[in-house]
Formats: sequence, C-alpha cells, structure tokens
Amino acid sequence: MNNSIVLNRYFLGATLILYASQSFCAVSSQGEQFVESLNKKNMVLKSKNHTITLQANCKAASKKYGFGNWEQANGGFLITFKSKTLAFPYQELNAFPNSKCGL
Repeated sequence: MNNSIVLNRYFLGATLILYASQSFCAVSSQGEQFVESLNKKNMVLKSKNHTITLQANCKAASKKYGFGNWEQANGGFLITFKSKTLAFPYQELNAFPNSKCGL
C-alpha cells in the first residue's frame, strides 16, 4: 500500500473522531438556539424546549411536532412538520454535507 493511501485513511479517521467530539450551534429564524450533535446515524438538534432528530434519508422527528422532513440548499435548511416549519438561514447541517435532501 502506498504512503498517500495510508495518510488519507489516517486523516479521514482523525477528522471523523474530531467531528464526533465537537458540537455546533444552529439558530432558527425565530432566534431559537439548537446544539447539533451526532448519534450513530442521525443529527440531533437540541434546544431548551425540545429535541429534533434528523436522518440522512431526509426524515425528521420531534416529540413536540411529530414527524416531518428536512431539506437544505445553499441558503440554509428547513425542517417541516405538519404544524410547524423551522428555517435556519445561511447555515448548513454539518453531518450531511453531501445530502440528497435538496430544496
């Protein structure tokens, strides 16, 4: 195996470990702050009032709002439930940079 492949695997592994140990903050257009974290397969957004789980397949779940979908574009991302839409302008979901959940 050549050295560049070994280095690439090393840096990829180190990046994933580093990302998994960090948390990020997202702020909705209503000013509600959410801390982003990862569990095994999902992105979890937690605020003081509730928790929203986002899956890679574009599904969203919340005890407060039920089930819905999420979408992202260059200008931010939306989480849409039956009774509520949360907008996060000018922000990206760090866990899903290459998602197929486009607007």
